[in-house]
Amino acid sequence: MTAKREGEYLSFTMRSMVNASLQQGKDVIDFTIGNPDLPMPSAMLETLVNEINHPDNHRYPEGESRGIRAFREAAAVMYDRRYGVRLDPDRELIGLIGSKEGARYLSLALLKPGDVVILCNPGYPTYEPCAELTGADIYFTPLLEGNGYLPDLGQIPEEVFHRTKLMIVNYPNNPIGAAADVPFYTRLIELAKRYEFIVCNDNAYGELYYEDPPASILSVPGALECAVELTSLSKTYNICGWRIGMIAGHADTVAKVLDLKQYTDAGMFTPFQKAAAAAMLQEDGYLDWLRSVYRARRDLLVEGLRELGFTAASPRAGMFIWAKPPYKGSSWDISRMLLEQCSIACNPGSGYGSYGEGFLRFSLCVTEERIKEAIARMKQIKDDAHVKSDYIPVG
Repeated sequence: MTAKREGEYLSFTMRSMVNASLQQGKDVIDFTIGNPDLPMPSAMLETLVNEINHPDNHRYPEGESRGIRAFREAAAVMYDRRYGVRLDPDRELIGLIGSKEGARYLSLALLKPGDVVILCNPGYPTYEPCAELTGADIYFTPLLEGNGYLPDLGQIPEEVFHRTKLMIVNYPNNPIGAAADVPFYTRLIELAKRYEFIVCNDNAYGELYYEDPPASILSVPGALECAVELTSLSKTYNICGWRIGMIAGHADTVAKVLDLKQYTDAGMFTPFQKAAAAAMLQEDGYLDWLRSVYRARRDLLVEGLRELGFTAASPRAGMFIWAKPPYKGSSWDISRMLLEQCSIACNPGSGYGSYGEGFLRFSLCVTEERIKEAIARMKQIKDDAHVKSDYIPVG
């Protein structure tokens, strides 16, 4: 088994490690990736089956890179219903082939050498390399427990803000599971206006919440003057393989993204867009059911990890558990040990930045039965001779 190679994407590295174990005949319980194992809404599947049989839907989609009008209108309805945000589907919203490409286009559209982009640490691994491609300077702001895993905006130097053209935040957060509130977004919008930069919130997990529904940054008064939001339907409707999302908000920034995007793709597959539109317009209790499944998994995994001596917060939102293990060694060493000793795969926290060192990330895309099995396996290694000297007892 090899350690992470410089420049390699974290999920790719972990997938290679898991596959190597599987090829050895091991029964791996895979907590590494947020790859939902649950069904999509029935209305979505029915629409897809119907639309895929129409020959016209296999041509270039109407609207091409922008997204078909039915999709954009449904997304605008969803934003109004869910967040109370009124969006113009012609100027303030376009479709994306997954929200990941949004980070790439935003960086290319807004940054140049000498500019500053503010990113969070730990953070989703996509943002940093996208910014590096532009030659911009990256300023990392730490996410610390004492500040609710929100950036301490008062600690960012004024000279940094003066050079900033883009700041990316991610709430509900991956990997931590924290959520941001309206006062935080309000302060962020005030700073973006004062120093004339664009702020982006990556809201891929906005419907996966277990307490109060998280806010959208676009719900803050004045946000449409300086903010955009990335949204993915991958986790909301269990359709990661469809690659379907959107960017919404500040019209000029949305237009700049479209200016780049139109040269690289011709839009999402039309039946996918029509099925996604049907799901966004449907209110049938599906999301309540989805949250209940993840809540049960969250509670089971957090309780089990705590019994093993982990420090594990119960996330307010999202599909990941951020946990400090009771073992000595780096997060990569511990992740490797769990895979080798008990065929449990989870992501090392340092893969999300230096402030992630000492943590592991567990995905909730694992059944309750497999979660129980994973906890049982980890209990067995507590007294194993290979790790006993490195185990730190509880209490």
